[in-house]
Amino acid sequence: MPLLFSKDVGSGSPLVFLHGFCDTHQVWDTFVAPLSASHRILTPDLPGFGQSDLLQGMFGIDDVGNAIVRWIQEKQLEKPIIVGHSLGGYVALAVAALQPDLLAGICLFHSTPYADSEERRKTRKKVMAFVRKNGVAPFVNTFVPGLFLDPGHPQMAATRQRAMTTSQDTLIGFSQAMSNRPDRIGMLLKSALPTLIIAGKADPIISAESLKKLAGMNKNCLFYELPGVAHMGIFEAEKQCQDMISRFATKVFFNKSI
Repeated sequence: MPLLFSKDVGSGSPLVFLHGFCDTHQVWDTFVAPLSASHRILTPDLPGFGQSDLLQGMFGIDDVGNAIVRWIQEKQLEKPIIVGHSLGGYVALAVAALQPDLLAGICLFHSTPYADSEERRKTRKKVMAFVRKNGVAPFVNTFVPGLFLDPGHPQMAATRQRAMTTSQDTLIGFSQAMSNRPDRIGMLLKSALPTLIIAGKADPIISAESLKKLAGMNKNCLFYELPGVAHMGIFEAEKQCQDMISRFATKVFFNKSI
């Protein structure tokens, strides 16, 4: 099992925040500060990112999910809510599929239960080939600007800096894992697990419209759309997202239903 680094602040009912692709736990530092006044906040580095060990050999999203399951058990967390940004949402869905009774709820934050389309898989293959040939830095320089609606966003430089710490093995390994991840739509539609879906209306990676339709098919799902936001609501709509997650956590932990 990989050693997972995590930051742990605050006290109360636990919220676990999983970062996205080519990022680290540090993306959450400012975002979770107000939430730590009423919750225990845990922000791990996913395997291979930041200060966490990469999984050995070829791995899938379910393997990453199993690593998070074991980490939750080691931390003795009592029914946490997992908030997963992008890749982190894929991992949250894997945890929910593997051990639904371990969780109180999940939040898909610019993430989706849909598997990659054939076109998306082809794009990931191109990314892997490009990174093998050219390294991480040239990819990061094109990848990060596409995450924000505003090309001059003040968090652009820090996001690029975190992404630059991603190793080539991690970038390629997770690109392959995301390409091969299973469709979780059926699971989500049948799930009794409280679920919050936060989507950016201008997100070029995750379709807000597809998620809105999906959320409407399960009474346990709440959907929240962010106008004028691309893929980084963490920064592009910080207060709105903090409020939505806080309200969702209050409903889940204290009312036990949505």
